[in-house]
Amino acid sequence: MRRKGWLMVFACMLVLLVATGLVYAQEKVYTFTGQSRMPSGNVFYESLVRACKNAEAASGGRLVFKIYPAGAISPATKELDGVHRGVLDFADTCYMYYRDRWPAAPIFTAKPAGMSPSEALLWVLEGGGHELIVEMLKDYNVQILRGAGQLAPPEIFLVTNKPLKSVADLKGMRIRSAGDGAAILDRLGAACTLMPVGEVFEAMHRGVIDAYEVASPAVNW
Repeated sequence: MRRKGWLMVFACMLVLLVATGLVYAQEKVYTFTGQSRMPSGNVFYESLVRACKNAEAASGGRLVFKIYPAGAISPATKELDGVHRGVLDFADTCYMYYRDRWPAAPIFTAKPAGMSPSEALLWVLEGGGHELIVEMLKDYNVQILRGAGQLAPPEIFLVTNKPLKSVADLKGMRIRSAGDGAAILDRLGAACTLMPVGEVFEAMHRGVIDAYEVASPAVNW
């Protein structure tokens, strides 16, 4: 009798689980297509993949996130435009990529002699930083997740294949850089270009650039 009772309990549980599954199966599944600013294998790309998987699990499978590496759908460093035009549903990007549109945009990213990652996060959450980002992007068809982002320290200076003994040595150097750092290096005589992170290694290897600044070694390579 005891064994039969347990079987009945299991049978009831099975019916309940099947019924619950039918309810979920009838609910609409929403699929979102997104892109990272980083290439596949990069620590930031992998963290975004994990975040998407966690969100899918938390939704019970009703939210599905298809995440692609930089350049797979929208041009790398132009993720904002991809979302604005509806090519992407979501993306992570770097504000300093858009200094040509908003000269002050790099303030929202890590920069030499700037705020630490923790200070920057507190400023965005509690100091009015988020509101300034929203104001900056008011003419774009995008929504900004408050406080969402990946914190990393800025590059200390440059990774270079040429010796630098003085500021004068920067003149004419071809440097991958972005944001305020690129603006300063340009004024010092360097020739800076914005290049997707996934292209930096090959560009250095082939001699297309002489130096670069990106982030920490874990991100650079």
